[in-house]
Amino acid sequence: MKTKMVIAILAILVLISCSSDRTFKEIKLKGNDVKEINIMGYGTGKAYSSDEIAKDKARANATVNLVDQVSGREFVYVKSNGSVKFTTSSKGLLKDVQEVESYKLGDKKYLTILSSPIDIEDIEVEKALLLETSFRTENLEKSLAEKYKIAVEEIIEKKYHNTARLEGRLYLSGINISDYEGKDDFEVTIRILIIIS
Repeated sequence: MKTKMVIAILAILVLISCSSDRTFKEIKLKGNDVKEINIMGYGTGKAYSSDEIAKDKARANATVNLVDQVSGREFVYVKSNGSVKFTTSSKGLLKDVQEVESYKLGDKKYLTILSSPIDIEDIEVEKALLLETSFRTENLEKSLAEKYKIAVEEIIEKKYHNTARLEGRLYLSGINISDYEGKDDFEVTIRILIIIS
C-alpha cells in the first residue's frame, strides 16, 4: 500500500514538473485588441565604473533587441518531421519608443525594457493568439528562445494538430520582471503574440 502511494505521489510530481514548463494561458482577443498591442524589447548592461553607464548600455542593447522583436520571428511547422523552425530578421522600424521599466539586477547591472507599436492593421483577430506564462531564469535570452518554441508547439497541439504545415509570426508583446533583489535569478512574466499566416 505504501509503495503504491509513493509511486502515485512521484507520478503526480513528474506531471507537475513537466506541465510547469508547458503552461501557457491564452488571453482572449477582441476587435481592435491586436492593433493596440505594443511589442517589447529588452537588454542588459553592466559597467564597473558607474550606474549611469550600465543603464545606457542596457538601453542601447534593448533598442537593438526591440528592432528584432518588432520584426517578429517567423516560424514554420511541418507535421511530417514534427519540428518547428524559426527565422529572424532585423527589418523592423521603431516608432514612438517608450521605456517601460529599468531594473537594477545587481551591482552596476541593469535590465531595461522598451516598447514600440507595430503596424498590423490587416491582421484578423481570428488568426491571432495571445499567450501568457511565468518562469524563473538567470538567462533571459535562452529562456525566451525555449518559451517561443514551446508556445508554438502548444498551439499546434491544441488547435492545429491535424494541419500538415503551419506558418506564422511570433512577437514578444509583454514582459515583467519581479523577485530579483539580492538573487542570481528572477521571476519573469511574458506575453507572446502569435499570428498565423
